[in-house]
Amino acid sequence: MNEFKVLLLLICVISITVTQSQKPFYCQAPLPVFIKNIECDHSLSNPSENTNGLTLKMVQVVTRHGDRTPLYSTMNGLMDEWNCTLGSYMLPSQGNNGETLNNVDLLYRKVYLPGREYLPGNCSLGQLTALGYQQHINLGQAFRSLYVYKYALLSETLDESEIWVRSTDVPRTLQSAQGHLTGLYPPGTTGETGQNSVNIIDIFTMDSYFENMEPNNNLCPILVQYYYNNTDSQTYYQFNKENYNLKKEIEQALDINKAPDWSDLMDLFFATQCHGFDLPPGITESVVNATYQASLWENNYLLSPSIVNRLSMSTFFEEIINNIEEFISGNITTKYFIFSGHDDTVGPLMMLFGIDQYWPPYASHVEFELWEDDNSNKFIQLKYNGVSIEVSGCSSTMCPIDEFFETAYSILVPDYSDACQPTSSSNESGSVWP
Repeated sequence: MNEFKVLLLLICVISITVTQSQKPFYCQAPLPVFIKNIECDHSLSNPSENTNGLTLKMVQVVTRHGDRTPLYSTMNGLMDEWNCTLGSYMLPSQGNNGETLNNVDLLYRKVYLPGREYLPGNCSLGQLTALGYQQHINLGQAFRSLYVYKYALLSETLDESEIWVRSTDVPRTLQSAQGHLTGLYPPGTTGETGQNSVNIIDIFTMDSYFENMEPNNNLCPILVQYYYNNTDSQTYYQFNKENYNLKKEIEQALDINKAPDWSDLMDLFFATQCHGFDLPPGITESVVNATYQASLWENNYLLSPSIVNRLSMSTFFEEIINNIEEFISGNITTKYFIFSGHDDTVGPLMMLFGIDQYWPPYASHVEFELWEDDNSNKFIQLKYNGVSIEVSGCSSTMCPIDEFFETAYSILVPDYSDACQPTSSSNESGSVWP
């Protein structure tokens, strides 16, 4: 890369950084490549490392949903009105046969009534916003630049056999997956269909009882014990003591008797700032920063020791490993997997690799790339929000497949069902994570 390109790339990075610096980092994860526009050319970026002489064969992408409304509100009249323009057109289907939908006469749209929602305005709690949907369109466009044009992994027009999509059964993750696919294959690239027909892409999901893209103590009951053991510790008591005055300050500012979990408070403050709304009186920037630090510490502590995080994510990570093995063995030909989840999908997954420095922003993304050289040697490159990660136990960021599998299988919990059984009876059920 010549000096001019280096300078231009630096200008692009500074421009993006200045734009994003007006809002918390939480509001938007970095894209894996620069989208081509007047100022920045994506061809200047090098999104994967050490790729010379290698061919990309398969990618698995794990994402967090895009921007949304808060999950918690004080309902004390201090919040601005939230205006949600993002909707979903729906059509019940009596069968799952066929790859196209023909002769659609009516579509239905769910619309939230103004003034009948918990938040001021016409948005439900945790609803994906138009901004959040656009974030995933942008992410899909970035991956199109990367995986269609730069590395020629995917066809330029949609080939459903190349793609497999899974989401938690939550509207914001389902819509985020749809935005991702819309960016990856924008109008005009979805292939030919008959007159008045529409392509259909399956988004696989499951009952929340069985969902393993997040810590789920229904699947692993011993997580409840670990949770209460961690909260009933001297370390956690000291944490609460050190943050007692901060929580009282927040309760007074929000005019509430008891504040929720730190993560709910952090989410309320960040979501407010992400939309350019004023923070409630008494909530200063220093309070927001202190709340974030408390949230991050608590989340990481509750997922410790490492066995807790491993139990939380082991079966999901095992699916990712199995997909790699099945592709290498020729049992599957899918080239592009999308897993649309939450912050407690991306965060705990990266903690498996020792990455827990910050909370996953909206539209965060993890990529497991499978590469191959001319001698059919295989490699894995792990990337988090556009940055290549050198996995522990690997000799470089382009990790030889045997080294990656050795590390991966050291992370998985053997005899998972037995390991998840409580050592004493407990009546607790449901999610216990903040």
